[in-house]
Amino acid sequence: MNIIIEYCDISEASELEAVIREATTIKDIVLQEGSGGVFDIFVDKTKIYSKDKTGRFPTPAEILDEIIRYDIGRPTCGLT
Repeated sequence: MNIIIEYCDISEASELEAVIREATTIKDIVLQEGSGGVFDIFVDKTKIYSKDKTGRFPTPAEILDEIIRYDIGRPTCGLT
């Protein structure tokens, strides 16, 4: 499993990366600079979170939940 965090705010992305690394065994996490206020999160190229859709940054708990849902094949919570 790999995760891409596309960001404009490196501090939010770095904090989330640290939480994911601490709470999971996922090691393949890429921070990818974007533009225009983007903050999207992809797991294996599937978007699981979009700040454009929600209008806010995600909480770490929301993203960990979405990663688990993706991993076990359950639908996401509509954060994309």
